[in-house]
Amino acid sequence: ENKENTLSKILNNTQPKPLKTKNNPSEPTKLIRFLHGMPKFVGADNFIYGPHEAEDIALLPEKIADILIQKKRAQEIKT
Repeated sequence: ENKENTLSKILNNTQPKPLKTKNNPSEPTKLIRFLHGMPKFVGADNFIYGPHEAEDIALLPEKIADILIQKKRAQEIKT
């Protein structure tokens, strides 16, 4: 849905809406690639993450990213 909306706006030469992000610069994060689809979930910080499809890229809090990596739902992207 969001991808189609973004593509439509690009093709119609309009700006897509910015993605909703959580901005806490003091919290360590990791860049990950999802290996499997994930429904929406609530993190320990009470923020809603997702949903994500396989191959989606996301910058998530390190604690959440580590759990997803450990459970083989995602892999870290080293920069």
